[in-house]
Amino acid sequence: MLLRLFAMAGVVALSPAASELPSTQVTGMLEYVSKTAVVVRLQDSREIQARIPGSMTELASGREVGDWMDISYQSTKRTLDHSLNLMLYVELTDMRTFRKPSTSELESAHASPIRKFPGNLLAESPAAPVEEQSATPDPFAEVRQKVKAYLSQIPNWIADEYTTRWTSTEEPPQWTQLDQIQTEVRFDGRHDARMKILLNGEPWNAPYEALPGMKWRSGYCRKARAVFSNRHIQLAEKGEQTLNGHAVIVYAYHAPADSITHWYLGEQGFWPALEGTVWISKEDGRLLQLEESSTGFPPDFPLSSAIEHIVFDSVAIGANVETLPVASEVTWVRSGTGQMFLNENSYKNYRAETASPLAEDAVER
Repeated sequence: MLLRLFAMAGVVALSPAASELPSTQVTGMLEYVSKTAVVVRLQDSREIQARIPGSMTELASGREVGDWMDISYQSTKRTLDHSLNLMLYVELTDMRTFRKPSTSELESAHASPIRKFPGNLLAESPAAPVEEQSATPDPFAEVRQKVKAYLSQIPNWIADEYTTRWTSTEEPPQWTQLDQIQTEVRFDGRHDARMKILLNGEPWNAPYEALPGMKWRSGYCRKARAVFSNRHIQLAEKGEQTLNGHAVIVYAYHAPADSITHWYLGEQGFWPALEGTVWISKEDGRLLQLEESSTGFPPDFPLSSAIEHIVFDSVAIGANVETLPVASEVTWVRSGTGQMFLNENSYKNYRAETASPLAEDAVER
């Protein structure tokens, strides 16, 4: 286990037994309505994600992103919504128009990346803010181009992911092992998918998202692309170092809320601001290490802290050698209780083909 305590910034899902909110009635701004799911943003920027029952149709008709709604919902059997790619823990029971948004509220509603998820049937308000391109010269143009060139040549790949999950209620942490998960994880550079799942050595015949407890997903190359291509993410050079024999330049970055990372627990979601550091190869722009912390969680959100640490190294994929993640640690702290959860991950057996010796061998046992 790495000695430092880090936790994740990407996507996380926890599996509570019931709704975390004290009420089943809330008022929020519409961000997303598909045929199967609705997402509203509360005043403190938390999101409520609910399944739409078959008896409720045409919810998007005449409504726009940013409209304030009164919604009611109830706990239900959790289901995977494929358009959001999230587990939904509650079901909508009623939705009524409350009022139209102000200009500032509309800007907030349009900030959430969820409004751009596939299947959104809501109309975009013509008053949606238009982003202006800055004419200021970019002092980081050279490193952005190096990272972009490096990422553009990375092939899609498959690896075996080994995860050990831990928990602690003490500070400093005294970790107690919860379980182990093995998966075949496929990355296409921007997204990841986990299949052939084993939980404590036994096949898990359901989606990865349906596993109990702390989970995470992170498109490693997508994260690097976002840090070095999103103009809203602020970069600052911290100097040069040597990392595992490589000459690197270290950059600190700040990502505002509603930019890269989405955390969700039960029916609640939140897009936090991020503070991070990346170690970039001075020679060719390869990403060699990343540390990141999510900040600014609302008081009523069930997480109070989340950090991630990723280590990259040279790995063989067929006849090629690529620089890809070989280990990571993801840690979460629950608000209120202070309970900590740690996922310790390692990646082995990189390949381009679809066979998975790890999963096949383990299932046969």
